[in-house]
Amino acid sequence: MIDHDGHDLARRLESAFVDLLELIADRRAAPWSVSASPNEVATEALAMLPAEFNPVLLHSNPGPTHVFCTRDGSLTGLIDFGDSYLSHPAMDLHRWPDPADRLALREGYLGDATATHDFDAAWTAAMIHTDMTVMATRPELAAAAQVDLTVRLT
Repeated sequence: MIDHDGHDLARRLESAFVDLLELIADRRAAPWSVSASPNEVATEALAMLPAEFNPVLLHSNPGPTHVFCTRDGSLTGLIDFGDSYLSHPAMDLHRWPDPADRLALREGYLGDATATHDFDAAWTAAMIHTDMTVMATRPELAAAAQVDLTVRLT
């Protein structure tokens, strides 16, 4: 699977947002407390995606269960490459539920480089999806995700 450009990436994220919006609608126990509706937030996120980018090889789900680090944070291993594909790097970096972890991953990925406008746009759209997912599924991290989402929407 390859996301060749922003259109392919938008189609991938749109599909993910459809599933997420259904989940949010079904979960009445976790009230939506952002001023914009979930549909409006998803539409805004999709609209910000860049038209072009250079796809890179992604793991597809490099969350905490697939990444191994030492106590000081040095990477020692990464497992389970069965669902790898080519797309925008933000699609791998957004898998972590804690916003602080995602920011640390972003800093590590960029190193000393400055993020381009297009990188930031794709990053923000992916983070919006993750924040919404965390708000709907991870009550222990929902408050942090809501703060992160609110900042991204301003």
